[in-house]
Amino acid sequence: MRSAGGCQDLTSYQGQAVCPTCCATWKSQGKCAGSGLTVLGGGNVKNIVCPKTCGTCIPGGGLPSPTPTPKPTPKPTAISGYTVTPNSDHGGDDIQCPVSSSAQAVANMCNQDGNCKAFNFFYRDGQWYGCAKRVASPISPSGITNMCFYTKTTPPTVTGYTSKANWDYYDSATGGAADILGGGGDGTANAAGMTKAQFQCVFRGDKDPYGGINTDAMIEKHWGFFVKAAAAMNLVFGNPSEASIFFGNVKHEYGGFLDDMTEYCYRATKTNKCPSYDKCPGSTSNNYFGRGPLQLTHCPNYKGMLPYMGGADIVKNPELLADNTQDLGWRASIGFWLKSDFNCQ
Repeated sequence: MRSAGGCQDLTSYQGQAVCPTCCATWKSQGKCAGSGLTVLGGGNVKNIVCPKTCGTCIPGGGLPSPTPTPKPTPKPTAISGYTVTPNSDHGGDDIQCPVSSSAQAVANMCNQDGNCKAFNFFYRDGQWYGCAKRVASPISPSGITNMCFYTKTTPPTVTGYTSKANWDYYDSATGGAADILGGGGDGTANAAGMTKAQFQCVFRGDKDPYGGINTDAMIEKHWGFFVKAAAAMNLVFGNPSEASIFFGNVKHEYGGFLDDMTEYCYRATKTNKCPSYDKCPGSTSNNYFGRGPLQLTHCPNYKGMLPYMGGADIVKNPELLADNTQDLGWRASIGFWLKSDFNCQ
């Protein structure tokens, strides 16, 4: 035992205040050294009180180690996109280690960081923590029973593509509608890789010089025509660029009003004041002026479209291509885009 005068007195022990003069008094009375058996608060000074306040009565000097508070152990929680390994960790390679309320909260943080490959979740100093990791392996037993290690599930490998788990593309300009196959981000189906929201975006707000304005109901109707025509013509755009070029051409040609997709020379008065176009054999009509979304023009092109019109004779009745109650104009425009077996003049 060290002498009473050679130890440092404590003013608190385990968060509880100690009388700052008690140790000095007990020492001067020799109580910590063994003389006297004064009982304070129900405890013997030498055997109970002094060891908890003054370092003079502990064999070898110093204070007894407090009984550690058991640490809570996290339960391995199943989290979508991750595999979990209890009592394990990958040392180092931390991105950040914030205080976290749950393993799911750390997973959400990891999902937002493209560099995060894994994370651990553990208890320390009265708080739960989670460390996002830029490297997921190797992992090994941590020797810590209150730690779980979560590794991102590797997405399937597809030749020619890189993948990113738990991520998706969101187009804020269209409310998410950026898919070209399999349905739009706006929750609608698509045609040929074109989503309904994208189709609406092309035509909404357009008008022609004669007072025609595209309404939402009109755009909805023509979306139905486009869907039907695309299915009949087996149209599938190869990529977003092709779709953009097709609809860019439509935007340039159709004249600003979906329900009257005819040349302005006819649209102004609804009489044929257009230049005389070529005639088809067996037809006396010379009004093969532009009609439909891509303004199909000239008799050979009308004739070349006949196989794709579902039986409608647009040579004898060229006005059918501008009929706003059916999809023939859209069929002709798609046919002009896809087919090479007619004379494009």
